[in-house]
Amino acid sequence: MTEWDKAATERGAKEVCAARKHHVDAYADLLKTYKVFVDGFSQDRRISLPEAIDGLKTMIKACMAHKSGITTGGHNIFIDIIENEIDAGCLRLADNLLKDENARLEKALKHGGFVP
Repeated sequence: MTEWDKAATERGAKEVCAARKHHVDAYADLLKTYKVFVDGFSQDRRISLPEAIDGLKTMIKACMAHKSGITTGGHNIFIDIIENEIDAGCLRLADNLLKDENARLEKALKHGGFVP
């Protein structure tokens, strides 16, 4: 069994905490953007918002499965770091998608119609 010295243990703990913080921050950012998305798109009854939300959830889960499938995994603390970084990356992808949709909606509302 390999043991880490105190400095390596502290460095490892900081790396794990940073990865967990990336995950938590990405989730918090997505929730803020998601609220704007739902508020904006719920105004138009022609839009299937529940279907769009289901698609977003599916996309996030598929992204996580995809990225997990192409990682070698790691060992020791990297097991936790990799999982959190994968999740954070996929949440950021979803956040950016919703930010783009929100910007398109805002532009459409200013210019009177759908803007691709």
